[in-house]
Amino acid sequence: MSQVRSASTVRKWLFQKALSAKAEAVKEGKPTPAVWDKLVFSKIRQAFGGRVRYAASGSAPLSRTTVDFLRLLSLIFAEDLAEGYGLTETWATGTATQAEDRNTYGHVGSAGASVEVKLMNVDDMNYLLSVVLYAETFTTDEPEPRGEIWIRGESVFKGYYRNPEVTKEVLRDDGWFATGDIGKWRRDGKLQIIDRKKNIFKLAQGEYIRPEYIEGVYKRSPYVGNIFVHGNSDQTYLVGIVYPDPEVFAKWAEQNGLKSISTNLDALIKEPGVKNAIEKDMERIAKKEKLQGFEKVKQFVLTKEDFTVENGLLTSTMKLKRNVARTKFAKEIEQMYAEGIKTQSKL
Repeated sequence: MSQVRSASTVRKWLFQKALSAKAEAVKEGKPTPAVWDKLVFSKIRQAFGGRVRYAASGSAPLSRTTVDFLRLLSLIFAEDLAEGYGLTETWATGTATQAEDRNTYGHVGSAGASVEVKLMNVDDMNYLLSVVLYAETFTTDEPEPRGEIWIRGESVFKGYYRNPEVTKEVLRDDGWFATGDIGKWRRDGKLQIIDRKKNIFKLAQGEYIRPEYIEGVYKRSPYVGNIFVHGNSDQTYLVGIVYPDPEVFAKWAEQNGLKSISTNLDALIKEPGVKNAIEKDMERIAKKEKLQGFEKVKQFVLTKEDFTVENGLLTSTMKLKRNVARTKFAKEIEQMYAEGIKTQSKL
């Protein structure tokens, strides 16, 4: 998509025209018009090797916009796109979407044949599938019950190597593995991932914050290469650490009279225009994705260092180590809260 954004007006028009024609053809169950297949889609297929039959996505939930685009794109070079959910501890098995889920969004399908999946109460977060009151059991979270996802089956691991204490925390004697992920059963019987249990926190006024979801929203901005969203129960608003996308800002610099430092991210992040551009686009994304006021990042600082496995900010599965990030950026976080919310900020 970065190549499309940087292409000429004519090429952009051709791509969008081809994509619209493809979408209409898929909707009507017809083959792609030959002219678009030859001019545009054949090149995309070759970029993926030309022989892809099946595409799958995992690790993090996809937004509806992303799913729409990827499903359409996948049909250009593959027969179908599936979105799944699983963990290292479950041998990557859990749930997956099926062909009949092609026109539904925001979920990771239903349980596979080899596993059982259930949700469990998370009392301190008020995810109560059922409560006992006066010797009677009441369901409190209908029609779409929410709770921690537990998985059981032959693919579930037997324990962490030489770490029985941690094993006991997540693996029950009857084989159920507590994933630490929060999910909900939708009315259509599909599982939707909400966030990580341990990563959900409250702000000072009691609002629950889903940082991974909010980070995912802001990362839809082409200007945001990476972002760490932070908050706690002593504060009323969120702050963030943003790593600008270096490729995007190299082009931005050339277009804004800063060609001499276009490849110097350290110098670029000191330019007021860079932060202003990011702030404006974060505001646009937040409005488009309908973030509530307390979910919006009110203050952020820029960093020249991306989040990577090598610098300890990401796990081997590319998930942010929030405790490490909090420690690394402690001074910046303290400074942002000390300054308070800037009155001119529209975030």
